[in-house]
Amino acid sequence: MIDWASFRLRLPLGFDHIIFCGRATFSDCDGVVEKECLRWQSVTGSYDARVSVRVYGGYLDFSGCPIKFLQGHNLFGSDDLHGLIADCLLKIQDHIPGLEGVFNRDDLHNRDDGWLVRAHELPAPMGVSGEWVCNLQLSRVDCTRMLLLPSRSDALSFVRTLVDSGVMKYRGRASVTGGTAYYGKESRRSALKVYAKGPEYEYHAGKSANCLVKPELLAYCDAAVRFEAVYRGMELKRLGKHHLLAWNLETVNQLLDIQMEKINLSENVRLSSVDEAKIPKWLRGTYRHWENGEDLMELMSRRTWYRHRKALFEFGVDIAATKPRERQSSDVMAVKRVLDGRWMDVPDWARGTPLYHEPKTA
Repeated sequence: MIDWASFRLRLPLGFDHIIFCGRATFSDCDGVVEKECLRWQSVTGSYDARVSVRVYGGYLDFSGCPIKFLQGHNLFGSDDLHGLIADCLLKIQDHIPGLEGVFNRDDLHNRDDGWLVRAHELPAPMGVSGEWVCNLQLSRVDCTRMLLLPSRSDALSFVRTLVDSGVMKYRGRASVTGGTAYYGKESRRSALKVYAKGPEYEYHAGKSANCLVKPELLAYCDAAVRFEAVYRGMELKRLGKHHLLAWNLETVNQLLDIQMEKINLSENVRLSSVDEAKIPKWLRGTYRHWENGEDLMELMSRRTWYRHRKALFEFGVDIAATKPRERQSSDVMAVKRVLDGRWMDVPDWARGTPLYHEPKTA
């Protein structure tokens, strides 16, 4: 899913006037003006979700969450960056006086010729060469996907385990801020952050009366862990993904895999299918010993063993099937390999409803 996008778009030839929405002035301690720039204009979309836009000198600068702007939340969404940007631009032009009718729907949804212009039509700041070039340059893209665990406590525990045991190549261990694990937080190129989505969504939902809050959305993300890869301009250019035509439906997962393949675990991490919080306290010790691969017949009487086995059957656990003891060593395991096949998809109940915006394609 595309969670954030910042880009600069060359507007059609001849549209070079400024849509003024204020000016920001920067001065030194003596009051001497050092710099002036146009302010960003806020455009409101679905459920008070906003993006920032600035129009000047024949360009449109955009920064914001296209998914939230179009559907009101960012719990799930499309990987189609091209389609999302096209739909955002069509919606934006209806909200900004002076921009009406600038974009043509057929051109925006044309994945080939619709985003190409001749190089001599682009002013120098775009920094491009060649006869035909893409007229949209990306400066930041956030790619996300979510992992489903049995419960919220498991999601929080997973993040803590990743902080304690996960090491990213060239960046070391994660830094933690407000329950979010960051790898490369201060990097000018790319970063990866991991957090439990349920608590984060509830926190932001409580701050805004206009935030989209539905029981099915809360249930969907309650036990989810979100992985969010942030790619900034320098890294996008190095990877050749700094212009829109370099993106397809597979690019999001490819960029996420690049980050996740760099994280290794110094010890094994198990993703249990059992919600331990639902197990009675008097059985949790037995369950944990069984999870660790211990022989319970050696730890308790035969009568107690049968009683606990019968009780744990109700939670899908058979302590008669002894789990193999895992080595607690310095073995290294890639996080991506541990999590393959566990990713969440757009729920069926959301498709075809306003909760899921599916971009139109030409």
